[in-house]
Amino acid sequence: MPSHSLIVACSYRKLNNKSDCYPPQILVELLSSPDPRTQEHAVTALLNLSINESNKGAIVIAGAIHDIVEVLKHGSMEARENAAATLFSLSVVDENKVQIGAAGAIPALIKLLCEGTPRGKKDAATAIFNLSIYQGNKARAVRAGIVTPLMSLLKDAGSGMVDEALAILAILASHQEGKVAIAQTDAIPILVEVIRTGFPRNRENAAAVLWSLCTGDLQQLKLARELGAKEALQELTENGTDRAKRKAGNLRVIHLPHKSFGQAMATDYFCCPNYQIIRHSFLQDPN
Repeated sequence: MPSHSLIVACSYRKLNNKSDCYPPQILVELLSSPDPRTQEHAVTALLNLSINESNKGAIVIAGAIHDIVEVLKHGSMEARENAAATLFSLSVVDENKVQIGAAGAIPALIKLLCEGTPRGKKDAATAIFNLSIYQGNKARAVRAGIVTPLMSLLKDAGSGMVDEALAILAILASHQEGKVAIAQTDAIPILVEVIRTGFPRNRENAAAVLWSLCTGDLQQLKLARELGAKEALQELTENGTDRAKRKAGNLRVIHLPHKSFGQAMATDYFCCPNYQIIRHSFLQDPN
């Protein structure tokens, strides 16, 4: 069996297109080693290799995804964190998102998000975000219970994970199951607060989630109104980023008088600034 240092050195040589190195298949086999250190070094080597776009295909062809997910589930904390980072790297390729989700990675990533080190939580969050770009993985994440830990991170300013939590919530809110799950967590108050006081990117994402929750839901719209969303969104339309201004503008129905407000919701339409009526759709405004 190659030494630990040789495994890692090999990965760097392969990353720099050196040919005298173990192929990914050998590293994949080492992922099943009973020795934790060998397993850690093997997954770290695969992470290094995966950074190079030309290596991603060879790693997947070698059958790495299943074994990386197993390390993510059962390895040491260091190995799990590097496994999460490797899955993120591989998921840059769209077809790999499908395979990684089908291999059962998402529940294990959620577990790491809840119990990992700060670095591990970041690795898990970036992997979950990237995987959730694929529609089928949105449902997997919601059914695996992602929303509750995301809301906990969002409400804990000291977690250092507010940015990541909001970014994932924004992408999950475009899925019906995600929208329902987020609505059940009493999310409106914290979303309105972020729109009022958060950093620019977080305000954008909070407005996107609020838009999804309020779409076709009179109760959520009324609650947002009662919590001061009107004033927060007005300020956002004036001082936010371009994307934030669009999201805030799409929620202009909150500014309507109560009778018009109810009528707009009854017909499932939003009223736009130019008084034209257009059907709203999150999918028409992915940015």
